[in-house]
Amino acid sequence: MNCIKCNMPLENVYVCPHCGHVDKVAKKIIYSSNWHYNQGLAKAKVRDLSGAVTSLSQSLKYNKRNTDARNLLGLIYYQMGEIVAALSEWVISVHFQERNNIAADYIQAIQNNPAKLKAANKVIQKYNLALSYMQENNADLAIIELKRVVNMSPTYIRAYQLLGLLYMQRKQYAAARKVLMRAVKVDRNNMTTLRYLKEVNRLHGKPEKNQHGRKEEFMQINDPNPIVIEEGSGQNYADYNTGFLSFINILIGIVIGAAVIWLLIVPSITKTKASEYNQAVVEYSARFPSAIRILTICRIRLPILRAS
Repeated sequence: MNCIKCNMPLENVYVCPHCGHVDKVAKKIIYSSNWHYNQGLAKAKVRDLSGAVTSLSQSLKYNKRNTDARNLLGLIYYQMGEIVAALSEWVISVHFQERNNIAADYIQAIQNNPAKLKAANKVIQKYNLALSYMQENNADLAIIELKRVVNMSPTYIRAYQLLGLLYMQRKQYAAARKVLMRAVKVDRNNMTTLRYLKEVNRLHGKPEKNQHGRKEEFMQINDPNPIVIEEGSGQNYADYNTGFLSFINILIGIVIGAAVIWLLIVPSITKTKASEYNQAVVEYSARFPSAIRILTICRIRLPILRAS
């Protein structure tokens, strides 16, 4: 972009270094690019690598000279196992900013490690070989090659996804879930990985997990006849007096206590009186034959006494 006043190039700035003119359009573009860069940086910190790639790519659409966004995008590609894509971004970054650019150090570090370059090249070859085996419907050899790929490059997300897809095709759902969960640890919000994992959970019949890693043990049930409370309907609601409720509760407790006393103590008193009454009846019954015998003797002797 060039200055509209003096036609001097504006390289990643919105204030012309020649005439001092402030280009409002360039300012808005640079601010938008920086905002998306900050979003990508925040997502990368929580291992949302796919979201970070999206935000950083959007930042570069606004300003292709944003070397900070391009360098970070290369680092994320490198973390995802895409070494070729990472080198491409760093080379472009050095092209736009040759001096004081950390991308040159990244490139130099990889060039000084030939074993790393050789291993990356071998990973790509084996991944392509697995793709060719899949096109030939030879899933066994493809799985073997993909296992070698993930052992050589533990953060290569595409290899995890393809390996999980092959396990799903062979109905080895436990192995597929294990592989896909490794991919989730690298990139927690990769849409392809999450879609495969959801399909595995559906086919294998296990509950899905939420963002915090916990299983969803409860199912939300929609009531076909929900209770709707209309606001402003003119109905007034008042809380009960808590003191009055306390008095009522105490009164109810007293009544219940009296009932318990009546049911437990009164029957025992009645039983005691009944036993005393029975004892008296027994004593009177024991004395009653003697009284009858005396009365009989008196009746026999009464005529004799009258005659005498």
